Amino acid sequence: MGESLALVGTFVPAAVVMFGAGALVGAGELPLWPTLGIAALGAICGDAFSYELGAHAYPRMRNLAWFRRQASKLEDAERSIREWGGTSILLARFLGPVRAVVPLLAGAGGMSRRLFYTVNIGSALLWAPAHILPGVLFGASLQLAEAVSARLAVLIAVIAGLLWGAYQLTRLVVGVGMRRVRVWQGKAIAWASTRQHLLARLVTRLLDPTQADAPQLLLLAVLLLAGSWLFLGVLEDLLSGDPLMQADIAVLHLLQGLRTDLADQIMVGVTELGSTAVLLPLVVVVAGWLAMQRSWRTLGYWLFGAAVGECLIYLLKFVLERHRPIAWPPGIEQYSFPSGHATASVVIYGLLASLLLRGAWPILRWAIVTTTVVLVSLIGFSRLYLGAHWLSDVLAGTAFGVLWVALVAGAYTLHGIRESFRERWLTLITAIYLLVVAPAYSAFRAPDAVGRYKLPSSVALVQPRDVDGRLPQQRRELAGEPEEALPLHWAGHTDDLRRALASAGWNPAPQWSAASALRWLTPAKPLNLPVLPRYDLGNRSALILLREVTGHPMQRQVIRLWRSPYVIERQAEQIPVWYGAIYLEEFRSEWGVTLGITTAYPSEEKVLPASLRARLTPFEERSH
Repeated sequence: MGESLALVGTFVPAAVVMFGAGALVGAGELPLWPTLGIAALGAICGDAFSYELGAHAYPRMRNLAWFRRQASKLEDAERSIREWGGTSILLARFLGPVRAVVPLLAGAGGMSRRLFYTVNIGSALLWAPAHILPGVLFGASLQLAEAVSARLAVLIAVIAGLLWGAYQLTRLVVGVGMRRVRVWQGKAIAWASTRQHLLARLVTRLLDPTQADAPQLLLLAVLLLAGSWLFLGVLEDLLSGDPLMQADIAVLHLLQGLRTDLADQIMVGVTELGSTAVLLPLVVVVAGWLAMQRSWRTLGYWLFGAAVGECLIYLLKFVLERHRPIAWPPGIEQYSFPSGHATASVVIYGLLASLLLRGAWPILRWAIVTTTVVLVSLIGFSRLYLGAHWLSDVLAGTAFGVLWVALVAGAYTLHGIRESFRERWLTLITAIYLLVVAPAYSAFRAPDAVGRYKLPSSVALVQPRDVDGRLPQQRRELAGEPEEALPLHWAGHTDDLRRALASAGWNPAPQWSAASALRWLTPAKPLNLPVLPRYDLGNRSALILLREVTGHPMQRQVIRLWRSPYVIERQAEQIPVWYGAIYLEEFRSEWGVTLGITTAYPSEEKVLPASLRARLTPFEERSH
């Protein structure tokens, strides 16, 4: 309600509150339908109050200081009402800058109450789910991740914070930044008009208000200075060994403690979006399109920016020779400063965005900038998560990419190139490439690439009598906090374990796939549902089997076994050692979605037959 109120709505962060409410719904702390109803009711009342205020008191309010300061917003809102009528109420509901003033002006302008309240109620019923349901998905995924592993929960929270920061940065640059740039432009012109030296003449030429590109040039100049300052600052810290290097180590240890097999696969797919194998075809596709449109000067800038930017990355790596956190094959690729993926993704996607922004609709311009910032942020984070780069490598790479994009785009804009290359069609081609081709390639490459970023592991040969003392007694989560007991200790090959357990009614769990995952969204039988993974110090259980519970159709028993780093030798053969636990899972169906509760058995005696119990005799005497 507060966000929809005239005067005060601009200052109410309703989007944050709504998203938080949705997260609480997803976590099961708030009911869905009452929350949606209350949110919609608040939005309806807020707009209604603003409408009635405008209908009765607007003429006396125009002289207030706030209205004088918001003259441009009021003009935009009045223009919207004249052009769109009742549709303007619907549009304003989703547009922050004019949300708090359009209902006020609708009342002042004499819009009929029947039309206003019809659109007001309908738009609120759309607005509430649009803001709450994303939070519901986030809350549900966070709760699910916490049930699987606190590592995943923390990782999702970190990525969500990263994306939220990228969104806010985009909002700051596109919204507040451009307004501030226009103020700086006026001050810079006023300063230069009173002086005659070379710098003043250069400022006058670059920022002449009569030039349509003057605000863009000033914004690019600010980005150039900011990128240069950050890059040189990180470089100075690297050469002098300043505390940033300690932050490198701390961030590396933190993120390596969050790693899981599933997240590894996702992050490898993300990092491939910044690889040469994905970026080079994109450069060729864009170059081919520009050539087809005979935009030769634009083509020249595009190829120059991409090629020289890549060369500069390798030059810096070769000169500084800083090694990666993880082992890498010999060659220039073993050097990490600056991050090649981070730098190249900023250069290629940034230059492409600068071309696509020309002539784009305002909403499309916002989408292009946001997508670019989110994409390069995720790629940079993936390099940190996978341990391929230090934090300073990614910061320096991002900063260098920004200053290079600002330099090339600034030169392109300064030279006044006005070639038409059908930007909207190029935007469509780029979207298809990024949504279809690039993810398909990343998914294809991910299984092979995961091994490159694997944490080093070791296998130790131990005597059977020493195994019990080395295997974990409890599953460990983030930072080593203990969870359920792990009473099962077993030696044997995977096929032998499956055969032995099959005789007691245990069968392999359904594999995760798009089809099997959808079963969680239906009232499915427990035995048909894939098993949610659990992690021990970042390691996923490698063997999962289940069986039904007689007389309880909504329950099942699950065995999870982890492969230990130990093997024992038996008749010149090395036998892997496993550890794990048995769990009881109970299910219920709500809103057509299957929900489960997992508890671990404190002992395996009542679940496994005597011939299969793992800890009834000393380890060296066991037959299984």
